[in-house]
Amino acid sequence: MPPSSADAAAREGTLGCPPSCETLSPHSDLLPNDLAFDMNMHTLKFMPDGCHPFIETHVQEHGAYVLGGQGMYLLGEDWLQLKKEDFIWFGPFTQQGTYTTGREPFWYIYSKDMNRDAEI
Repeated sequence: MPPSSADAAAREGTLGCPPSCETLSPHSDLLPNDLAFDMNMHTLKFMPDGCHPFIETHVQEHGAYVLGGQGMYLLGEDWLQLKKEDFIWFGPFTQQGTYTTGREPFWYIYSKDMNRDAEI
C-alpha cells in the first residue's frame, strides 16, 4: 500500500513527484525499430526517489522483469511492491505508474508489441 499522499495523487492522475524525482535513464531499445519486428524490449531505470511523473496507459500489452532495486508499481487499481527478479504482465489500457522505494535504482526490462496495427 503506498503512502496516503501517493494514493491521493494517483486518484488525480499523477504520482505527486517533485521535479527532482523525475530522474530516470533513457530507455534503450534492445531490438531494431523496424517493421520486420512486431515487438521490442526496453530497459527503464529510476534513480532513488525517482518515479513516473504521471499515471499512463498504453495500447500495447507489456511484460516487465525487475533487474534491480525495489519500487511500488500501479497496475490497474492495485499497488504492487516489486523487487529484483519479480515479473508482472499487464494488458492494453491498464493504468500504470511507478516509484522507487529503495536506496538503489529501480530498473526493469520490459516488452511491448509494436508494428502490429494495419493501416486503414
